[in-house]
Amino acid sequence: ATYLSGLAYEYIAPDYWMAFKETQQNRAFKDSTGSVFCEDTTDVGRIFSGSLSYAKGAYLLHMLRWKLGDEHFFQAIRNYIDDPALCYGFARTYQLQEHLEAISGQSFDEFFDDWYYGKGYPTYAARWANRSDGKVTISLHQSQNHPSVDFFEMPVPIRLKGELQDTTIVVQNDRNGDTYITGPFSFTVDSIFIDPERWLLAKKLPPVYDPLLAAELTIFPNPAGDFVSIAYYGNYDPVQRIILYDLSGRKLLTLDTSLTSFYEPIVVDISNISGGCYLVEVNTTSNKYLKKLVKF
Repeated sequence: ATYLSGLAYEYIAPDYWMAFKETQQNRAFKDSTGSVFCEDTTDVGRIFSGSLSYAKGAYLLHMLRWKLGDEHFFQAIRNYIDDPALCYGFARTYQLQEHLEAISGQSFDEFFDDWYYGKGYPTYAARWANRSDGKVTISLHQSQNHPSVDFFEMPVPIRLKGELQDTTIVVQNDRNGDTYITGPFSFTVDSIFIDPERWLLAKKLPPVYDPLLAAELTIFPNPAGDFVSIAYYGNYDPVQRIILYDLSGRKLLTLDTSLTSFYEPIVVDISNISGGCYLVEVNTTSNKYLKKLVKF
């Protein structure tokens, strides 16, 4: 019912559509201690929670629409309400999910675990940079405000804007530190915006321009003292291992980084290594990089 009132704004009075979404987001953010699923049906106040049952419930539908697209979403809802086994009777959540999956061919187990049974919402932070080849690198980080959800896997829309042009891309965010290289573009990007149309029930920090992302691999400072920072930003290509060799090929240090987010550079302690020239090998899922490092 709440989302239907929003659809009325979208199609009849579109000037109020964005304000409706902003209002429902703010209402949903007020309670991150409960889920849309009502765990206590003897609590009337919880059943009719404006934050959880109405606002977050409406946004759950809005995000399903985003994931399926309008054609599949509205057809699945029509099939659900016309289902002869359900109409004019009672239905459970899994029956709605079955209709969504039947029309789209997708599984929504994870989505409902996170958004319907889980609690809270994500906050997105992004760093980005223009590359010399006209492409743009974006590194995306997500934090959750409640421990019931480890990560909200979602397609995230990002608008890239120039002086006279803009375009919107959609990236699938499945883990922290995911890096996306997009383009090239016919215009110079001067700013980016995460989810500008408010498809996601999420908070967003202002994106930060970081020139380090202009290169796939950066080792700095170089020459280095006791610590060196290694930044790698490859497209969907996480770093698995970092190895430090001396010039004779002797392995001095090995770091397993397969579970490390590279949203921020990784800092390596080399204080116990004597001064000289070394080789840093960075192994990603599909590539190997070798760079010289000078320790003073």
